[in-house]
Amino acid sequence: MKGYHNMPEKTAEFIDSDGWCRSGDIASYDEDGRVYYVDRIKDMIQCLGHQVCPSDLERLLQSHEDVADAAVTGVPHVQYGDMPVAFVVLRNSSGCPEDVAEKLKDFVAERTLYYKHIYGGVFIVDRLPRNVNGKVLKEQLKLLYNNKTN
Repeated sequence: MKGYHNMPEKTAEFIDSDGWCRSGDIASYDEDGRVYYVDRIKDMIQCLGHQVCPSDLERLLQSHEDVADAAVTGVPHVQYGDMPVAFVVLRNSSGCPEDVAEKLKDFVAERTLYYKHIYGGVFIVDRLPRNVNGKVLKEQLKLLYNNKTN
């Protein structure tokens, strides 16, 4: 790629002086050289001085039998830096939503290190906001969090 057509500033943001593209994605690779997508850099949560990958917490929540879908984002907090907040769509859960939310928060806490706990809470929603490509709109989740907590 040579750059963006008639957009030198955008090209300079995307391609560094050595020719590497800065896509904003985080990836890892294994001993065989296979590359695996991890997450977007802008979606990473800085909690208690540690990087938290929202997709790790989302996969964990989705492994729970009561969860049909989940999204995790970070919201600013004085003590934590950012604190993880989860939004969950339930399968057919019988029980009080507050009890299920607490159960899911404990589920994550029992399986992760302290800085990956869902300090901001688990919110039960009917559906996750998505764009036309199916990507979760995390900014809308942050607004939803602010509406629910203020």
